[in-house]
Amino acid sequence: SQVDGKILEIIKEAADNIRSFHEKQLRPSWMTTEENGTVLGQKITPLDSVGLYVPGGTAAYPSSVLMNVIPAKVAGVK
Repeated sequence: SQVDGKILEIIKEAADNIRSFHEKQLRPSWMTTEENGTVLGQKITPLDSVGLYVPGGTAAYPSSVLMNVIPAKVAGVK
């Protein structure tokens, strides 16, 4: 089965928009040491894998795939 070129173009644009939005949410790990020697910080580590649910049946929901897969990939899920 073929996807109409215009629909494919819209899906690619949506993917770019979703990726751009979620890239802005990325935060680096950080660490600091207080004067009294206390070490404070936050380590950001992506999960190795995640499970996603995409509704099936008679309708197609490409937006469900995009909105689940792209943020995970941006976060570093393999």
